[in-house]
Amino acid sequence: MDTLEVIAPKELPNAYLKTFDEYKDLYLKSVQDPITFWKEQAEEFLTWDSPFESVLNGELTKGNVKYFEGGKLNVCYNCVDRHLPKKADQIALIYEGDDPKDTKNVTYSELKDKVRKSSLFFSFFPCF
Repeated sequence: MDTLEVIAPKELPNAYLKTFDEYKDLYLKSVQDPITFWKEQAEEFLTWDSPFESVLNGELTKGNVKYFEGGKLNVCYNCVDRHLPKKADQIALIYEGDDPKDTKNVTYSELKDKVRKSSLFFSFFPCF
């Protein structure tokens, strides 16, 4: 029987983390000092309308955990809007239905339009 050997590239030039060692270092930091890790991630990758006062309050075992307390952000801006100037025609998400043949690529521009339509729909319901 033939065997298949998969050899991963040593470096991925277009990836955020270019090597597996970079990934392992970041993972180790997230486990050893999660508060600092998530603070740095939130500050580097999200745009905040109002800064958060603390990364984590409460206890997981008691079920009273609050993350990024005091902070305020616009999810649509962070996930869609800020990518539009350079990536409007790039794929933002890939939808795959129950049947793997049922797939659809959605660009940032298309996603923005779908979000706009959804927000208009929900504007008719004051409970949201």
